[in-house]
Amino acid sequence: MDPDATVVDILRIAAKIEFRKENNLRLSTEECTELAQKIIDLDNWIRSSGFLPKCWNIKNRKRKNSV
Repeated sequence: MDPDATVVDILRIAAKIEFRKENNLRLSTEECTELAQKIIDLDNWIRSSGFLPKCWNIKNRKRKNSV
């Protein structure tokens, strides 16, 4: 399991689904199923003592809206 690649995949699929919804296009059952499976896989990975994806590590985050 590569949690970093999985997060990239999750965000890619979620963006496709969001685009389809915003443009009143039919949602793809395959994409929804793939998204659900990747979320479950990542959750299982983290719960079994796997490490968080790098982009979720608080030390790697940059504030976008800092004052």
